[in-house]
Amino acid sequence: MKEFFGGRARTRVLPDKVRRWLAKKGEPKAPESLAAKRGDARLYLKRQNLYTPHLIGLLLELITRNGKGWPREHNSLTPREREVLLWLTQGKSNAEIGLILGITPATVGKHLERIYPKLGVENRTAAASFASELTGNTR
Repeated sequence: MKEFFGGRARTRVLPDKVRRWLAKKGEPKAPESLAAKRGDARLYLKRQNLYTPHLIGLLLELITRNGKGWPREHNSLTPREREVLLWLTQGKSNAEIGLILGITPATVGKHLERIYPKLGVENRTAAASFASELTGNTR
């Protein structure tokens, strides 16, 4: 994390930017994820509630350039995939997106399965972070 967010040389100390982001948990409009770039790599962080209110886990996803280059082509998404991605960035579940768009949650899941490789991500958190980064939407 130090390579992406800077910070102290000591171990077991989170970079200041990450600590400030974690401290905003529970505040209105607090971003659910944090992203940083370094060269051709991106690091996405998301908070994960654990067993008690005082424990927080961090989910990290490192995305690097592969042999094909960045497959993150927002323009390659279909209009329906863009709609699904828009609602995903608003924090909607598959069921909620399905209700809004008039499709089943399973169909939303299929759209997401097609969106992830087009954006070069592996999960909904990274897809939402990437889409938010593109639009400047930080929720």
